[in-house]
Amino acid sequence: MGSWCGCCDPDELFWLNQNLEFRQTELIEVIRILSRCYHVSIRLENEEIRWCRLTASFSGEPVDLILQVIADTFNLTLEKEDETYVFKGNECSEASR
Repeated sequence: MGSWCGCCDPDELFWLNQNLEFRQTELIEVIRILSRCYHVSIRLENEEIRWCRLTASFSGEPVDLILQVIADTFNLTLEKEDETYVFKGNECSEASR
């Protein structure tokens, strides 16, 4: 499992510095952290993409921008259905696993 950079769970310090850094972190974990930090609902239409690994840093960006960066990184579509963000697309490439 990938990790974020720091001494503890990234969402524990998010309220203080608005920084998130992921290193080869599985998308399902990224979604868990973003959901907690931003108090939003996020889901995957295709569960196969939960294993995609993200390496990225964010500092003070709004959740909409972060989610769009993730969608672009994995060639996914991001849609908002009611109050839930939904990633749509096929499984990630072998290079992203």
